Amino acid sequence: MLYEYNTFYTREEVNQNNKLKSNENNQYFLGDCLVERKIETERLVIQNSTKSDLSGLVDVYMSCDYMQEFTGQEHKPEDVKENLTNGDVPPGGHKEFYFSKTIVERETNRIIGYFEYYLGYPDHQTLWISSLLIHKEAQHKGYGTEFFQKFIKEINKDYLHEVGIGVYKRNKIALAYWKKCGFSKDPSYNLTQDILKLIYPL
Repeated sequence: MLYEYNTFYTREEVNQNNKLKSNENNQYFLGDCLVERKIETERLVIQNSTKSDLSGLVDVYMSCDYMQEFTGQEHKPEDVKENLTNGDVPPGGHKEFYFSKTIVERETNRIIGYFEYYLGYPDHQTLWISSLLIHKEAQHKGYGTEFFQKFIKEINKDYLHEVGIGVYKRNKIALAYWKKCGFSKDPSYNLTQDILKLIYPL
């Protein structure tokens, strides 16, 4: 059995197929087969976001309201619930390929951040980062870098060939951070006049 593009399969269906091959037809067999459900570092525990995380995720999101300067959009608590319920998906996308990871500080068991991504945009072998937010009070402690370095190691590179993200040109701090993580500008195009596309080859 070959997996169809943009079709969601259950774990049971995947387990029945014992002839998986790396090609574009079976890219979307199950999101958490491409990235581990739970990831741990020395200081962090990262796992799939759930509705029980909502309060903590909202707290993180609202603490990062300085992003409004770049997006021009007001931060509202209901934004987080909307993404968690319906996914932050690109045009023509499907919620099944949207994922959110909750980032918990191990020592305090406090939610200090979250990471959203989409599998298969702009092409079927790209993991597209929607957002990585760290609570304002937990910033400048290396948590973002610690998380991302571990996350990259956990990606199934047999099925994905790069990670992409759009960053506002005026957001110099974010540009410097992602370049420090190993991202570079995609010379082929910008997403818009205001947003650069950065890529990380796997």
